[in-house]
Amino acid sequence: MVDKEVIQNKITIMENNLIKMETLAKLPEEEFLDKFYYVESAKHLLQISIEAMLDIANHIIARERYRIPKTYTEAIIVLVEEGILPQDKGNTFI
Repeated sequence: MVDKEVIQNKITIMENNLIKMETLAKLPEEEFLDKFYYVESAKHLLQISIEAMLDIANHIIARERYRIPKTYTEAIIVLVEEGILPQDKGNTFI
């Protein structure tokens, strides 16, 4: 059975990171690119968000005993195959 608290914690991480990335996106492009710490912050926030998304995917796959993915991309494909993610949105996450 999927642990909803685990899923919610990962979603909260992604939501908080999105808020931070939206703040960075409001900076003028020249200022953003001129300061290495803005660029590195954005990359880090994006990486952590992707990791949280993959953690959710792998948690669902393990708990529901779906087929074991061989790659991160395949983890998303498994969720599409199982109807967890809509077919028309699958490529969005790959």
